[in-house]
Amino acid sequence: MDEPAIVLRRWSSRIRTADERDYVAYIEATGLDDYRATPGNLGCQMLLRSLPDGTSEVTTLSWWTSMAAIQAFAGADVSAARYYPEDDRFLLEKPEHVEHHRVVAGMTAPGSYRRSARNSTSLGGDCRTLAPSPISQNLKPPTSPPGKPHPPAPAPRPSPRRSARPRRR
Repeated sequence: MDEPAIVLRRWSSRIRTADERDYVAYIEATGLDDYRATPGNLGCQMLLRSLPDGTSEVTTLSWWTSMAAIQAFAGADVSAARYYPEDDRFLLEKPEHVEHHRVVAGMTAPGSYRRSARNSTSLGGDCRTLAPSPISQNLKPPTSPPGKPHPPAPAPRPSPRRSARPRRR
């Protein structure tokens, strides 16, 4: 099979739930910035899930144009997890490897574009976005002038009311 058009890289670990805010800020300034700076990165997301034992599962998902683009980010061994100097302060476990998946079907929801923490429109290259990032070049975000928020999505139209009386034919 040919190399997929999009490759998903998935990494997961655990942190103390009390450290979530600090860890997110740290990863935004390290890992997510490095994703963003690497040619071939199509976007990323960071997920948190609180667990009953006072820890949180943290997962990063990143989308790439090719395994070669991932190699530019991760180094020669693309299956090896990449860590940063302060990770030991936060991580309760450091898995040695990441997962790579071929993206073979799916879509992002139209209208799911949000303003990022840097007040720029996300088009998949801004990893600080809190909504799904479009990873297909076929999707275009709504346009608005720089510094202006996107207008809200239009409200759904109400269904026409039907009369209790039978209609004449």
